[in-house]
Amino acid sequence: MYSLLIIRKQNASDNYKNKLSILYKKKYKYYTIKVSKSNLILCIKSVVVITDNYEITVELVELQRKSKIFKKDREKYNQLAKMWLEKRIYYNSLIEDLLNKAQIAKKNRDQLNKQVKVLKKDLQVIKEKLTYHQQISNEIKAEMDKIPAKNLKNLMKIRKQIKSLEWSYQTKVVDKIEEKEIVNQIEKLEKHLDENKTVIEQLNLLEQRLDEIKAIEKEIKNKQKEIIKLADESQVYHQNMVNFYSEIDNKIRPDADLAHQTYLEMKKQADENHNNLTMTIPRIKMLKKKLAQKKNDFNKLSTVVETRVEKALEKMKEGKRLTLDEFALLVKSGLL
Repeated sequence: MYSLLIIRKQNASDNYKNKLSILYKKKYKYYTIKVSKSNLILCIKSVVVITDNYEITVELVELQRKSKIFKKDREKYNQLAKMWLEKRIYYNSLIEDLLNKAQIAKKNRDQLNKQVKVLKKDLQVIKEKLTYHQQISNEIKAEMDKIPAKNLKNLMKIRKQIKSLEWSYQTKVVDKIEEKEIVNQIEKLEKHLDENKTVIEQLNLLEQRLDEIKAIEKEIKNKQKEIIKLADESQVYHQNMVNFYSEIDNKIRPDADLAHQTYLEMKKQADENHNNLTMTIPRIKMLKKKLAQKKNDFNKLSTVVETRVEKALEKMKEGKRLTLDEFALLVKSGLL
């Protein structure tokens, strides 16, 4: 007796269906049946493969099923890995763009800070100059404080009158008499000033210093405005830089890290399925080769049985006497 695994065609005869027990179901139907050597011919027309070692076929089918799963999962995880890789590349491009913007903002900030630093140095020099002029003017004022206030007031009044007369002389149209009178008044006033030449020189020097102080203070004010303006611009660039780095660290980089980690996980899954598939294929090929050999052996055996049946039928037609084995073979084959 032989223990056989029969893979039935879809259109196979149902003559033996009730005699078969189901071993496994998938795409094809697999059955087991106990038959004698002489009964093998009864199964030939309804089978694709018959083997006396059905564990090989079961293993082959199971490995083929697994290999399909490995291949399908490998493709699935490769697609997921590709998707997450593209996301990682996208997030990295955003990071690179923001880093470039942050570097530009930093460069502009640093340039403005350098300008502010230079202006502050200039401002310090100007302030020192102001201090010097203020010190000189204070010294002049100290000397002039020694002059009686009344005398100083009169001298200043005379200087003012001279300036007024000179203005009239230069701008108004007057006759010779009036012109001479203006000239005489100026000479008379200047003579009085000459008598107080030292005081007038100090007064002129003080006025010059005060004018310089006024100009310097104006220059200081302008410098301070320029410094404040550049410092404000620098602060804007600095804040932009901080915002760019903050967006990278708090928003984009976590997504980029997640995309990278997920990509690695999907790639690992794809590689594992690929390795499993690679290890399965050689075994599948080996099992197929074994089944092919066993099928070939069975075909040879079935040919022998079929030949014996044909010879027995030929002897019976010729009226020759059959042996007991030949008679039993025809009975079991359903031909008697």
